[in-house]
Amino acid sequence: MNYPPRINPAKETKKIITFIADTFKKSGKTTALIAASGGVDSTTILLLTAKAIKPQNVRVLHLPSKTTDSVHLKHSQLATKAAKIPEKNITIINIGGIIQKTWNIIKQTSPIALEKKGVSGRKKRNQEIARLSRLRLANLTARIRMLVIYDQAKLHDDLVVGTENHSEHLLGYYTRFGDEASDLEPIKYLYKTQVRQLATHLKIPKEISQKPPTADLWRGQTDEGELGFSYEESDPILYLAFEQHLSPNKVAAKLTAVTKKDPKETEVLVKKVLHWAEANDFKHHLPYTL
Repeated sequence: MNYPPRINPAKETKKIITFIADTFKKSGKTTALIAASGGVDSTTILLLTAKAIKPQNVRVLHLPSKTTDSVHLKHSQLATKAAKIPEKNITIINIGGIIQKTWNIIKQTSPIALEKKGVSGRKKRNQEIARLSRLRLANLTARIRMLVIYDQAKLHDDLVVGTENHSEHLLGYYTRFGDEASDLEPIKYLYKTQVRQLATHLKIPKEISQKPPTADLWRGQTDEGELGFSYEESDPILYLAFEQHLSPNKVAAKLTAVTKKDPKETEVLVKKVLHWAEANDFKHHLPYTL
């Protein structure tokens, strides 16, 4: 399937490296800070930034917490080694204590008003409290990460290089003022599947480029598990809807013609993906101003 279209990795690599180098030149800054999660997006950014401004000018942060799987640190170390980042430029800060202390304070003073949501019954109420609490804690985690990232950037006068891709952007799959916060976003125009094409060109190990994407916000969390679909499924839908400007029915019809899958299943998938995008569209317009 050619939705979104395949990229020319060599051409995009050159374009991104030029963008990064030009941005640093314009800003008057010389050093970058990247939060390396061990995933394909941050690893791609790490390699490209090192090529743009030289490895010795790139600082790397790894921010594990209580729920972080040790494999992410292993992959982060693989990434920094591949990018030839000097050991002195790598910092590990465990933020588990910050998260837990902050959560312990605010959860005591933030009752969940479920009455307004029409949630009745003890079982349903407890389920909803657990769901909302997990989401609040996840958002808190993302924002604490950014708090530490920007503190470290201030300490060393760095620019924070973000790792958001176009799929996450269109779906609104990010925490406001959390993982979306950055000083520059070099791959925000590339869909997740296109980032993987770029990663292959950069010879990023498959154990990084092909592992299930995760924001690592709770134990066992994955993007696909939370979204209810994979990026391989959502990217064609997002491309046809937002770049080809096709209606949901036409998107479903086009995909059915290509994949030969059950039309009803395709329609359900299209609705699910576009619902995510529509429900989070407000994030693209913040802050609202007069």
